[in-house]
Amino acid sequence: MLKGVFSIKRLVLVIFWAVNLVACTVGNEKPAAVPVAIKLRWTHNAQFGGLYAADQEGYFAAEGIDATFLEGGPGIDPIAAVLDGEAQFGIAGADVILLARSQGKPVRAIATIYQRNPVVFFALTNTGITTPQQFAGKTIRATLDMLPTLRAMMAFMAIPPEAYQIVELPSDIARFASGEVPIWGGFVTGMVLDLQQAGYDIQVIYPDNYGVHLYADTLFTTDAFMAESPDVVTRVVRATRNGLTFAVTQPEAIGPMVALYNDQADPAAESLRMMASIPLIQSGTTRIGWMDQAKWQEMHDILLAQGVLPNEIDVSTVFTLAFLEKSIGDEK
Repeated sequence: MLKGVFSIKRLVLVIFWAVNLVACTVGNEKPAAVPVAIKLRWTHNAQFGGLYAADQEGYFAAEGIDATFLEGGPGIDPIAAVLDGEAQFGIAGADVILLARSQGKPVRAIATIYQRNPVVFFALTNTGITTPQQFAGKTIRATLDMLPTLRAMMAFMAIPPEAYQIVELPSDIARFASGEVPIWGGFVTGMVLDLQQAGYDIQVIYPDNYGVHLYADTLFTTDAFMAESPDVVTRVVRATRNGLTFAVTQPEAIGPMVALYNDQADPAAESLRMMASIPLIQSGTTRIGWMDQAKWQEMHDILLAQGVLPNEIDVSTVFTLAFLEKSIGDEK
């Protein structure tokens, strides 16, 4: 009888330890990474170097995030892609996010990637054009998305739109070099870099130096996703900031990373583009990714004055610092 009791007790203990062993094993297993898709505003290039670094250097993985990057391009709307559920996050121009919010679309900026706008205006040095005041009476190449920046800069210089002519042309080095159109708008990380690499001596004019302070590439998500998965949003913001920090401190590593996503990319050229992006990402006056309400208000007022925004809106509904504050607080 006693032997039977001990056998039962032994069996109970074996079962107890077996259950605890399984529980401990399950408890120690790393939870599956959360799949997240991020819709880019353009095709794979160094413009998104911070995201590639976050992926390749393990920052997303460390946050339990399995990130996928979906290419954008001409005619592709990142706002629509996120609202339609194709992606949980997107990269879009700050002006695009402002416009979307003014149209009642429930998207919100959660971190800025380009704190300075890459849109600049340039001319051959031998033209003698060095300031916006000299744009009066000239023909200027500018695409539709560059017009708010150009108009705002000229307004600051008290030069009305009728004082200059706008033409829309494709990026063409030979046509620029011909001097047919003396002033061109373009990205400092794009055509400007291509011209300098080709040996052209150009004068670059930054609207940021003339009172036009616009955020450009900005990470956003929907109001619903923020409410449903705030921890995921914080982790994505933190990993993105870590990736951007890596990209601005080791820009030479970004070119080879771009080639992992775009087999047509020239790694050396992409690393140069990343180097040119550093002043856009790291302003020197605030933390990487940070946003400021006064700057959002300034962008709002510029776009409203240019007729880009259909109506006035409360800019506090366009962005949130909650996830930046949480991610930065966790670093301390």
